[in-house]
Amino acid sequence: MNTKISCAGLGLAVLLAGCAGSGGSNSNDLTITLKGTIQNVASLGQASFSREDTKTQLNLYIGGVPTWVTRPVQLQTFIYPGTCANPGAEPAYSLNDVVSTFLTAGSTWQMTKIIPVPLETFRSGKYAVVIRTMPFDRSLDIFCGDLN
Repeated sequence: MNTKISCAGLGLAVLLAGCAGSGGSNSNDLTITLKGTIQNVASLGQASFSREDTKTQLNLYIGGVPTWVTRPVQLQTFIYPGTCANPGAEPAYSLNDVVSTFLTAGSTWQMTKIIPVPLETFRSGKYAVVIRTMPFDRSLDIFCGDLN
């Protein structure tokens, strides 16, 4: 077993365990787990939504980006109406002004997005967060998480 990968996975698991659930103690936050798709099996991530006045900040922490994804890693982020199992035909929000990621000390990729709607929008309905590779990496969904 690769020690570097094991340590990265352990670090992400600890991060997810500490922040798991919908909401937590701060009513300004909403946190969900992102699960790897068939293109990225056994990988985990986290999406953390925070109130920023009339907008929402979305912080994404992603472990296990497939080795075939071009480096430096660039990923697209979408929020679909529905669920991961049954998403809407078109995204409700396309969050791709910035697609760059940065690598944290624990080998976790991180992205931050600003969504031009209040946090309550995501608390009131069913949505799915989808992380997708860029077109030059075949536009494949590699993570998904349900907001329900």
